[in-house]
Amino acid sequence: MTMLARLNETLQQVKARACAAHGLDPEHVLLWDFFLDSKYVLLEDQLCCTLGELQMQDGQPLLLEQRQTAQQEQGRPCSSSTTLQLEVHCAAAGSSAQQLDTISIAAQPWELLQVVKQRACAAFGVDAEVVLLWDYFEACRFMLLEDQLQLSLQQARLGDGQHLLLDPVRQQATRLSSGKDLSGSRSRSNFSRLASHIQGLKLTAQMRPPCDALACSVTSVAAGGFSAKCPTEVRLSTAPPTVAGASWYCPFKLRREYSKDNKQLETAPKELAFKALNQDQKDQLHHYIAATQRALLNPSDPLETYVGTADRAARVAAADADSSPTASTDGVTGSTFTYSMAAWVGVGELQFTGNVVVLEITGADVDLALIDLPGIIQTEPADNGSNVELVQALVRRYISNSRFIIVAIITCKDDIDNQLVVQLAREADKEGRRTIGVLTKADMIELGTHDTWLPVLQGESYLLRLRYYVVVNPSPKDISNNMSAAEAADKEAHFFDSDAFFSSDSRLKTTVRERFGVGALRQQLSRQLVALTQRELPGMKHALEQGLAQLNAQQQQLLPPPSANASEELFRRLRALSDSVQGAVAGRDDDVAFFRAADTHYSAFKSAVMRARPQVQLPGKHGSSAAQEDDSEDDSEVRVRELAQKYRRDELPKFLPYKVVQALVQPLKGRWDAAAQTCLRDVAKELQELTGRLVQQHFGQFARAEAHIRGLLYEVLQALKQDTLQRVDHLMAMEREDTWTQNDRYFTDSMQRFLDMLTERMYGDSSDTDNTN
Repeated sequence: MTMLARLNETLQQVKARACAAHGLDPEHVLLWDFFLDSKYVLLEDQLCCTLGELQMQDGQPLLLEQRQTAQQEQGRPCSSSTTLQLEVHCAAAGSSAQQLDTISIAAQPWELLQVVKQRACAAFGVDAEVVLLWDYFEACRFMLLEDQLQLSLQQARLGDGQHLLLDPVRQQATRLSSGKDLSGSRSRSNFSRLASHIQGLKLTAQMRPPCDALACSVTSVAAGGFSAKCPTEVRLSTAPPTVAGASWYCPFKLRREYSKDNKQLETAPKELAFKALNQDQKDQLHHYIAATQRALLNPSDPLETYVGTADRAARVAAADADSSPTASTDGVTGSTFTYSMAAWVGVGELQFTGNVVVLEITGADVDLALIDLPGIIQTEPADNGSNVELVQALVRRYISNSRFIIVAIITCKDDIDNQLVVQLAREADKEGRRTIGVLTKADMIELGTHDTWLPVLQGESYLLRLRYYVVVNPSPKDISNNMSAAEAADKEAHFFDSDAFFSSDSRLKTTVRERFGVGALRQQLSRQLVALTQRELPGMKHALEQGLAQLNAQQQQLLPPPSANASEELFRRLRALSDSVQGAVAGRDDDVAFFRAADTHYSAFKSAVMRARPQVQLPGKHGSSAAQEDDSEDDSEVRVRELAQKYRRDELPKFLPYKVVQALVQPLKGRWDAAAQTCLRDVAKELQELTGRLVQQHFGQFARAEAHIRGLLYEVLQALKQDTLQRVDHLMAMEREDTWTQNDRYFTDSMQRFLDMLTERMYGDSSDTDNTN
């Protein structure tokens, strides 16, 4: 439904009206910012703010989510028996693991992780914006939960007795900036972990680590036999996993950088958790790669759908491996299901997307970071021509980054001149300093055509400073038979040892033969990444220092922590607010904006009053006037004669009745009424803005207290404005009464000043008068 709202309405009022229109209870409904048809930000902690303060725009989409609906989605009722007890630890800046404060929090499974974090922060008296929430498994920072705050506890798979940690951002940054000498494989391992932590600090734009960008001219076939339709970022680290009992660990994440229509989002992308695998699930990796790609190609579907289907495929494949073939519970054999998973990626809302699948593998046998890009397509059906430009633009964007090593995948089944990846790599790396050529399908080179590849391998044509490497891919049949990595390596080594050209051609130099096989390629990638990391490290450290400086500056601007005594704290802040208002009104403090604005309004009022004075036409100097010169009478003189004739009674000749004065003066009274009303309105508005700003300054940490005090002050200011208005009306009423006074002295002084002005206007100054006489 569409609702009309005013900018001065609070979000609480808008929520109440929307719930009433839908027949919902506001207490059982969550209000969300529904940006791009997804739950973007939970607004429950901002209900006291007005739409104007939140900068809500016309056409803003909002979502009402029933709490019981979220409950039903989990398939469990919310009752006292399902209450979870969470152990929350809080680390003070600079504290060790033995110096943690701990509290227990009772929560319902349907409660959002963001709400639980806010409650915990309130209990510890810390700002939720300056701490990170971690899964604190076995007293270790197991997983950062900041990207799951919009999930319920059950959706995040957090159970009873779960341990959580609130970790200050500044402590994280300080810990990350203390890296020492980085060299060899250890440098890459340390840097990989450092980069992962930095991403949690949202400094990825300046601190993106070097990695390999894999680009090919034809659609590459990944593990599992499916074509890559989106970038896949793989971060490999030899560092041991932080998960207890795991020797190898691989969490899957999805990073959404583009909207459904493949337009880049303005907001910073977040990595959403998808699934985590351990060493016992290595063989099922391809099922989850297929599922993650499918999830990105269908952004309207919930992620849980694809997690569940991948789990089912993994179970069927495991059963199929134990007994060949074993039907699944769905009546589908394991191999059939594997192929259906691979076919998934070809069907979806989108055919390609720039959103990224992320794999963070710890416990690996090499330190690498690589991004597998979709294969560069050059032709497709006429109705899908936009995909050609989309994929090429995506590849260009990645390989143009100077921190990326370009791994140009070149198939030996086609002539090198026909492969677009070569052209794109040359455009991005004109000197060939950061491009590695990888010749694939070496076992499929046609007889008699090996000589066309010899100059490439020898560095005589298509020169690359990082050289070309040759690999042999597992065939589709090998993949369907679940060939292991060790078996693929043995098959590849056997080919290079037995092939006539690659094993015994005398023209191939020894240095060329050293570049045969996946193992040689992997070592080269690791070496180049370490070297590139060492070159880029000074600039990255500088960017990190700048980020730390910004965080420190923001921390310095934070208000002091509240007192443990709530009454004392409230009184202190109210007194400080009162002093700030008085100082700003009097212009004593540095905040002189109100004083200057009010002074401007008072000056405008004074000018309006002066313009409201009666305009009297006086004779010229020495009694002459323009009226006398043209021998005509002024309208005012005619008016005076008419009034004198009307009110004449028994006055002596040349004397005017007093009623003539009253009749002339009465229409001139109250002419500054409108100016007074305008001045009052403008000054009241300035005062309202001043108090609102000062209330936010002194109570901004406490949203409810700020809203309550803001409301009280508004009522006080409205009462003062009404009282002032009554006083102005009283003064105006007095002026409109009969022209009469008992203040003889003030009247005499005013009359004398007026007569002096008339004398000067008519006769000039005293010297001119003496000369005339």
